[in-house]
Amino acid sequence: MDINVSILHTLEQMDKCNRKLLLVFSEGEYFGLVSIGDIQRAIIGNKSLDTPIKNILRDRIITADDTLSLDEIRTLMMSYRMEFIPILNTE
Repeated sequence: MDINVSILHTLEQMDKCNRKLLLVFSEGEYFGLVSIGDIQRAIIGNKSLDTPIKNILRDRIITADDTLSLDEIRTLMMSYRMEFIPILNTE
């Protein structure tokens, strides 16, 4: 998803691909994750469905790089209580 698409468009994409979490990009570069929980919080906070998702993303972006071992990634995920973590190419 591009950071400038609306909450509604993001919900439609989640429904279309049967996912509750999508990767978000800005100009082709990884920017973060948007979850159904992020969207729920936005709606509860009275955000319009036309609001760009960049306005509802969390400030803290946690990723792993592809040089980490599976144990290191697992430890990172457990320390932040994450169910998913994007693994980025270090190049």
